[in-house]
Amino acid sequence: MSEGLVAATKVLAVQTSIEPPTVRLSPDRCIVQLGPVALTVAWLRNGTDVPAAGQLLCIVWRGVIAPRGEHAPERRGWRQVPATPQSVWEETCLPSATSEATWHWHPESLEREGYASLELAGRCIEQLRTALEALLQDAPIDSGSTT
Repeated sequence: MSEGLVAATKVLAVQTSIEPPTVRLSPDRCIVQLGPVALTVAWLRNGTDVPAAGQLLCIVWRGVIAPRGEHAPERRGWRQVPATPQSVWEETCLPSATSEATWHWHPESLEREGYASLELAGRCIEQLRTALEALLQDAPIDSGSTT
């Protein structure tokens, strides 16, 4: 699912003329920073390695979760501190599957209809797109004036 999220976010960056996303991957987590918004998807274990015993947590953030990693030497004086990221959408899903090919993700409980991994990835990307568009519409337009 991580590969699909990263690929879709790269497409979204091109569509919105934003720099390519910053990506941080680990075995249980995917973080994708796209300009002023980010998506985190994390596998939360419930004490065992049995897949049915965990949860998948998907969060769309307004703010910087994964900084670009640019090196700035320590300097004396004022330093800009980034704003604290805020969650704008969150969903926790429980897994169900009879095999790796049949994974389904159920929001909140197994009684609710689930999503295939590709469908859940699309749902996450749509929420990221919505958050990005909202921020871009709210952003002040730089007219180039110095007044």
